[in-house]
Amino acid sequence: METRDHILFTALMCFIEYGYDRISLNEIIKKTDLTKGAFYYYFSSKDQLVEDVIETYLFRYVDKCMGTIKLSGITPEEKLKQLPEALLNTKECLITNGEVDNSKRKSFFILFLNSLEKSEELTKRFNRAQIESIHSITELIESFQESGYFKKTYDASETAELLFAAYRGAMFDWITGLVEDIELELHARIGKFTRILHV
Repeated sequence: METRDHILFTALMCFIEYGYDRISLNEIIKKTDLTKGAFYYYFSSKDQLVEDVIETYLFRYVDKCMGTIKLSGITPEEKLKQLPEALLNTKECLITNGEVDNSKRKSFFILFLNSLEKSEELTKRFNRAQIESIHSITELIESFQESGYFKKTYDASETAELLFAAYRGAMFDWITGLVEDIELELHARIGKFTRILHV
């Protein structure tokens, strides 16, 4: 693992275990087994570190997945099955060897939400990511309409916004404990949209 990636992964685990406010930058540096000089070569502050953690383990993966669901050669049903995975960041968000710890994933999203309060840059990036995701979902719905899989009576852009709002609501319900299995819940919500839109 490259030094920068090692720092990011170590910081991610520290933030998840202790929370952003309950661990100092010095403690994180100690856990990386690097000198301060080596650490500061890559990151100048704790705020920059958490911004890069979120960028690496959330936004880049979501961007990649949202691109994947637009690929040709797979059926609409397969694309719809992939959509929750793309939105939830299930495979690579935390554990790169395949297993995802659900409680750690929830802690990660809580870290992300808390980080939005501290970083104007992260907030802008989040807003951009939401717009890009809605755009990708709009294109997906339009392709389903063109293929005859979805009805054309509904505006694709408005439907994408509603579907994304359902995703945000599911995430809120999961983080606050109203929903136990976020993947199952999101599949169910997307299924409801599909039943309404399917020809």
